[in-house]
Amino acid sequence: MSCFKIIFILTNFFLVITSSIVNAKEPKQVTVATVDNHIITAQDVLNATNRLPKKIKEKPLSEIYPNIVNELINQHLITKQAYKDKLDKQKEI
Repeated sequence: MSCFKIIFILTNFFLVITSSIVNAKEPKQVTVATVDNHIITAQDVLNATNRLPKKIKEKPLSEIYPNIVNELINQHLITKQAYKDKLDKQKEI
């Protein structure tokens, strides 16, 4: 194999590797769900995961991830409805 081909292959290899590193995003920049223009990020999922009991946190993220995302969506919808119903203005609550 010629020296030119080796240099070409190595250059392309390093370009592919570095481009994937450059394209990696911080968890707060990764959108996992959007509900009524409210963005739920990967950082939100990580924060929720950190609040879970130890026994649940030990499970693989792939197993608990969908439940966490659904819970964050539900929390947003419940909070939105509570404000719509003006529950924050009621003294009894």
